[in-house]
Amino acid sequence: MSAAGSATYGPGHFLLGGFLFGGAREGRPEKLIVSWGCGFSDKMGSNRAWIKRRVAEGAKLVVIDPRRINITKDAHLWIKPRPNSDPALVFGVLKVIIDEGLYDKDFVAKWTVGFDQVEQEVKKFTLDDVERITWVPKEQILQLARWYATLKPAVIQTGMGAFSQQSNGFQGTRILEILRLITGPLNIPGWGLKLTTVKTLPGGQLYLLDKFF
Repeated sequence: MSAAGSATYGPGHFLLGGFLFGGAREGRPEKLIVSWGCGFSDKMGSNRAWIKRRVAEGAKLVVIDPRRINITKDAHLWIKPRPNSDPALVFGVLKVIIDEGLYDKDFVAKWTVGFDQVEQEVKKFTLDDVERITWVPKEQILQLARWYATLKPAVIQTGMGAFSQQSNGFQGTRILEILRLITGPLNIPGWGLKLTTVKTLPGGQLYLLDKFF
C-alpha cells in the first residue's frame, strides 16, 4: 500500500487556527464527528464544549488518536492507529465504502472522473493488510466506514500531525479528500469543514497604521 506513509502525533499535533466544525451553526447539526489526530479540543475550550453538547444531542463521536486526549472519554469509538499509518487507515475506510457500495453513486457518475481507477486500486489490498499496517482491528475500520457513509452530515477534523507533517502526507490527504467527496459533497450544509478567517491585519498593510489613529 503505497499510501501508507508516516504521520506524527508530536509537536505538530495542534489545530491550525481558524478551522471549526460548521454544521450546527447552519441549522443542520452533524450526526457524526471524527477527530483525527487533532488536539483542537485540548486547545480550544469552546470547541470542546460544542462537541460535548453535540454528543449529548445524539451525535456520534469518533476519536482517532493513539493518545488519550480530553474528548476520548466522550467517544463512541476510540481508534488508536500506529503512528505513521494514517494514510493506510483512511485508504482502508475508503475501501470499505467502495466495496460495500456506500458512496453517492449519482454524484460520482455525474461529477467525478477516474473513479474506476480508484475502484481498481482498493482491490489491491485487504482489510487484513490495513489491520497489519495500522494496528487497528478491522472491526473498527468497518464501523468507522459505515458510520461515515451513512450518518449524514458527517465531519472529519484532522490535525496537522495526522496527514500534513509526514512523507506521504500529500497522498494521504488526496485519499481523505476522495473519501469526503464520494460520500457527501462539501456544498451540503454541515458537511466537511468550515473555515473562519482570523481577524488580523495583513502584514503588507502595517505601514498604513497611521490611517487607524
